[in-house]
Amino acid sequence: FSDWRFAAVGGISGGSTLIGAEAMKVGELIAYVNAVKGREFPPEVYDVWLNEVEGMVQTRIHLVPSESVLPLVRDPDDPTAFGETVLSVPFPYDKLYAPYIEARAEYAAGDYDGYSNSMALFEQFFTEYMAHYAQVFRPADRRKRRALGINF
Repeated sequence: FSDWRFAAVGGISGGSTLIGAEAMKVGELIAYVNAVKGREFPPEVYDVWLNEVEGMVQTRIHLVPSESVLPLVRDPDDPTAFGETVLSVPFPYDKLYAPYIEARAEYAAGDYDGYSNSMALFEQFFTEYMAHYAQVFRPADRRKRRALGINF
């Protein structure tokens, strides 16, 4: 994950690069969206929205059966630990998360035009990642998945 996206909100330290970039963490995503949108929602609201988008990624792109989807779960004893959770979509395709969370925030605030614009951007990024994933991993080809040791 690259520093330029979160430098303004104090996100990543240590300098990731495009090659070998780290995957986005929940805390980085939430900090970015809060900075861009200028408002915050309770952590439980972000939990719901993040699980919606993660569920879409896992079922529609990774072809994980819905009963096997792994939800993001906040540790009740340490709610800040959730922020270090790594999201499943790698850089540079992790850009799909922000417009989805922004769209949900805009909808909740009654900004339906903003919601429509953010959802259109999310759909574009989601489709881009879906095409990449299908080209690289061919998830419908069970033989290749088994050969790679991916069993779902």
